[in-house]
Amino acid sequence: MASTGPGDRVNMLEGFVEDIAKGHLPNIAKELGLGAEWKHNRKAFISKSMVAGLVIGLVVYGLCSKRKMK
Repeated sequence: MASTGPGDRVNMLEGFVEDIAKGHLPNIAKELGLGAEWKHNRKAFISKSMVAGLVIGLVVYGLCSKRKMK
């Protein structure tokens, strides 16, 4: 199994920026295979979604609480 390195992530970001520049909004959920994950591995999908939601919530909370302190 090939691992994804920093170059792969840079290429993905560059491709995303090129799509936006051309006026094409990519379907990120489909490109990441989220539909297949939901269909074939629902338990893992839900777990990953919950963790992602928790992390995003903590980041937003942290950013908002720092603004109130200033």
